[in-house]
Amino acid sequence: MNYYKYNYIPIYFLLFFVITACSDPQMYVLTKSQSNKSIDTLQTENINFYLETSVSMKGYVNSNVSGNYTLKNIVPFLITDLERNYGIETTLHTISDVSRKYRQSKTVFFDQLRNGSLLNGKSSKLQRVFGDVISSTKETDISILVSDCIVDLGKTDTMAEGSLVTNEIYQQLVYKENLGVAVFKYISDFNGGYYYDRENTGGNVISKRPYQGEILKNRPFYIWVFGDKSRVSDLVSKGIIKGYTEAHTYNLTPENIDFTLLEHPKTGKIAINSEKGTLIIKEIDQKRPAQFTIGLHLNKKENPLNKIITTSTNYLVTPSYIQNTIDIQIKDAATLLSENIPNKSQIDQEGYTHFIQPTLSDFDPDTNEIKMSIHNTIPIWIEETNLDDDLDISTTMLEHKTFAFKFILDAFAKAYDEKKPLLEFTLTKQQK
Repeated sequence: MNYYKYNYIPIYFLLFFVITACSDPQMYVLTKSQSNKSIDTLQTENINFYLETSVSMKGYVNSNVSGNYTLKNIVPFLITDLERNYGIETTLHTISDVSRKYRQSKTVFFDQLRNGSLLNGKSSKLQRVFGDVISSTKETDISILVSDCIVDLGKTDTMAEGSLVTNEIYQQLVYKENLGVAVFKYISDFNGGYYYDRENTGGNVISKRPYQGEILKNRPFYIWVFGDKSRVSDLVSKGIIKGYTEAHTYNLTPENIDFTLLEHPKTGKIAINSEKGTLIIKEIDQKRPAQFTIGLHLNKKENPLNKIITTSTNYLVTPSYIQNTIDIQIKDAATLLSENIPNKSQIDQEGYTHFIQPTLSDFDPDTNEIKMSIHNTIPIWIEETNLDDDLDISTTMLEHKTFAFKFILDAFAKAYDEKKPLLEFTLTKQQK
């Protein structure tokens, strides 16, 4: 009896080997898809520059106290750089309720901007300002608008009727399916004597205005870019617009992005063939996670399209069980190359600018496809910038804030509901 018992032991080991051998490594190929860019067959023919001239804008330039008044420095440099890059003379406009072409020289324009004499308009109806700029932007134009974006409906209660701004801007946008939009937020010192709260406290009596005699810090103003989406994508990729603190885009697509699945750095029980773009998963679980690396060649100039790709919170992963267990890190070249990794010199020579590093801590061998899609989600700074009420609040509460900013931004978010991913990386199982 014992003879038969011990002679079956090799059979048990054989069965165990057969069972475990059935859990074969799974091979996946990494591919990339990207939203189509509109085909640009025409040159940019006109660059229109609009300066919103409500009196509140004067606070950004007109002060007897030295400080960080960035508007009067940024605008001349921006116009000069646009003309140098495009070889086109910029057409200057001032705009309050109505756009007016500026008839004098750029030198006079810059001087009048610096001393504030351009900025003596009344409260601007921003829905008309945006509507005018958007409707006037032709297919071969680029339009740029500078404004503090403080919504003021005059005698109408802005807090109750702010959606009027959203509706009027939206009505212009629905006819502009190919319009691309970018908004850049800047921070400046501000002569508080020019600030009007939603009830226009103090009115025309300077001494009764709420912040008379004070210099406010970190007040926002904005540079907007409008045009055919391929042209606006190209403009923001050039890095002409500099010095901003935050930015966001609508209806824009990044330039075509080169990528490589790298053999190193990696961790865990996986194997990678960089040349074939294949990843073999041998085993992944919470105790044995695996990390791989995708190298990217992005435009080295700072622009908001790059930031979308390099912000991990913009990534959505399917299937859903992986979304709940994956960790995605994005590193720039300096960060990755500072780590102790193999093939450092080769990675450096290849000139990658950024690296996506997903770490998987769960894996089902029956998974046929893993998608990592990148979406242009509304960034947190937009919500944090919006100020619901600016009546009787402290100067520190006004820092980085713009009253009723959301009513403008809501129009663009509604018109360009960007549910489709801008970029998608897919790991597809190879059938045996």
